[in-house]
Amino acid sequence: MNMDCEVSLKSLLFVAEGLEQLIGQHGAQAVLRSAGQHASANLIEMLPLTLSEDEAARRSGMLLVELGFLNGLELSAAGELYVTGNHVLEEMQNIGLDAKSVRFYVVGLFEGFFKQMSGSKKKVVSVEPGADSEIWRLE
Repeated sequence: MNMDCEVSLKSLLFVAEGLEQLIGQHGAQAVLRSAGQHASANLIEMLPLTLSEDEAARRSGMLLVELGFLNGLELSAAGELYVTGNHVLEEMQNIGLDAKSVRFYVVGLFEGFFKQMSGSKKKVVSVEPGADSEIWRLE
């Protein structure tokens, strides 16, 4: 079976919108973040690596770019992740939805990849949306 990526993404967006309506924005954020963390373990099949946190963050960003979720993700010395081109949010705007919680699916994917590669328990503790980019704080 060959599934269209655009259809899959739109389905995710409508799920996020439905979750927000059923359990509220914060509940939807938690569910989608957890789903992203779970999905990350199944998207890449590998044993946990022992990479530094910086290298694990860099490689996690590369995976999200390669999978088509983002245009870029860079780690600053202060532990902030600069995210550009969040395609999930772009598509949400294209179809006229306002499910803010959907960004947490991508956050969950990042956290899952990051944990698998580094063994670190750090998480994204804040997400600051911007016009062209987002800043995620990793602690």
